[in-house]
Amino acid sequence: MDRATDTKLGLHISDKPTEKIFKTAVVLERDFRIPAGAPEFTAKKILSIKKSVTLYAINPHMHFRGKFMEFEAVYSDGRREMLLSVPNYNFNWQRTYVFKEPRKLPKETQVHIRNAWDNSANNPYNPNPKKEIRWGEQSFDEMFFATLGYIED
Repeated sequence: MDRATDTKLGLHISDKPTEKIFKTAVVLERDFRIPAGAPEFTAKKILSIKKSVTLYAINPHMHFRGKFMEFEAVYSDGRREMLLSVPNYNFNWQRTYVFKEPRKLPKETQVHIRNAWDNSANNPYNPNPKKEIRWGEQSFDEMFFATLGYIED
C-alpha cells in the first residue's frame, strides 16, 4: 500500500474538561406550499438568541428552486446587521460560510432568516414549474433549512 494514501487519525486526550463547545443551531420551516409557476415565493423564520454567543459560520440550504437566502441580526437596541446574504443561491454550489471575523450576538438578539424560491419556467434548474411544491428530502422537493455554528460566551 502506498504510504501517501494511508488514512491516519490523531486523537488528543486531555484530563481537563472542554472549556468551549462548538454547537450548531438548526433552523427549518416545513410548512410551506410554493404555488406552481411562482417566480418568487418567500418565507421567513426568526431564531431568538437566549444566551450570548459568538457566531462563526452559517450554512443556508434549499434545493433546485432556491433563489436567495439572507440572515439579519436584529439587536435588542433596534440595530440591524446583515450577517449573510446569498442573492443568487445555487443548489450545485452548497457551502458553509465562515466569518473572517466571528460575530458577537448578545442575549435577546434575533436572527431573521428570509428566503425565496423560484418555481417558474424561467428557472432553468426547476424540475417541474407546473407543480405546487412542499417540503421534502428529494432535490425535486424543496427545503427551508439553515445551520448556524456558534460557541456560547
